[in-house]
Amino acid sequence: MIKFQGEISKSFKSEIERKIKKKRTAILLIIGVLIHISFILPIHFAPNLRFFYAIIIMMFLCAITVGTLNIVSIALIPSLHFPEEIIISNEKIIKESKATKTIIKTLEDVKKIIDYGEYYMIVFIFFKKDKTFICQKNLLIEGSLEEFEKLFENVLVKRIK
Repeated sequence: MIKFQGEISKSFKSEIERKIKKKRTAILLIIGVLIHISFILPIHFAPNLRFFYAIIIMMFLCAITVGTLNIVSIALIPSLHFPEEIIISNEKIIKESKATKTIIKTLEDVKKIIDYGEYYMIVFIFFKKDKTFICQKNLLIEGSLEEFEKLFENVLVKRIK
């Protein structure tokens, strides 16, 4: 059994939140551009539309885009609840946090584990709730890092900052 317990440091929290914000911004930009293109092309290729109608459509488009992007960003980008305890056994991964209920995942749900040097990010299959768990290496209280890496050697990806 491997057990990470304790509160993740503020510097790690801010770094992880910054990465999430970058992903959110990229997704929102792509979606926004695609929505705008889908409305601009008909205006461009239909010369009989008047300028007034084009302005109304653009204002409507901007209102829809802002609302849609907010909803999409909440749905696509996971909200992080940093756990106080993560327990990994041979069959399950258990995340316990005061902010959320206890979450139990199986080892088959693990898509990949990213080693960022000072912490691991466990990424689960996309359509599951709570897509990521964060395990700060210096919070390991039971087991060893070698044991952790051996258990997940097939899905472990090392990243250099």
